[in-house]
Amino acid sequence: MLLPVGRSGWAIAAGYLGLFGLVVFPAPLALVVSIIAIRDIRKSKGSANPKHGMGRAVFGLVVGIAGTAILLLAAVSAVARLVVYLSACGATLRLRRADMATRVAPANFTVPLGPVIPVIAILISSSILAGATAQQLLSGVAALAVGGVLYAIATRGAAPRPAA
Repeated sequence: MLLPVGRSGWAIAAGYLGLFGLVVFPAPLALVVSIIAIRDIRKSKGSANPKHGMGRAVFGLVVGIAGTAILLLAAVSAVARLVVYLSACGATLRLRRADMATRVAPANFTVPLGPVIPVIAILISSSILAGATAQQLLSGVAALAVGGVLYAIATRGAAPRPAA
């Protein structure tokens, strides 16, 4: 194996994983290897042969953090958008019922085929959500919970809106 003299193998791996982490998928691996590399370099400081490569390790760490954050945001975004879309489709069905005519303004447009399109959209969105991984669902629920708390904080003490 050919390695530069005096360099931590972990630091070299972290640097390359960080470089490839720019395409996002190896980013979590770059994050883990970078942490191992930094610990390896720090341990060797007092030894007879200290290892170098902190720059590569830090580069891998920074790119690993950024790439991992992008992956998490993508998972959260997909689930949160589907949940919001399901809510909008359900609201469309509910608000167009006859008993809501006195409580909401009349529709400015009508959907062709009445409730068929929102029902189909609910079925498709539900089937996509059913295929989500546990991590994606947990991330989406956590993001929606945080959003709900932020909304509650932002609207606390606000004057209620007058009825339309």
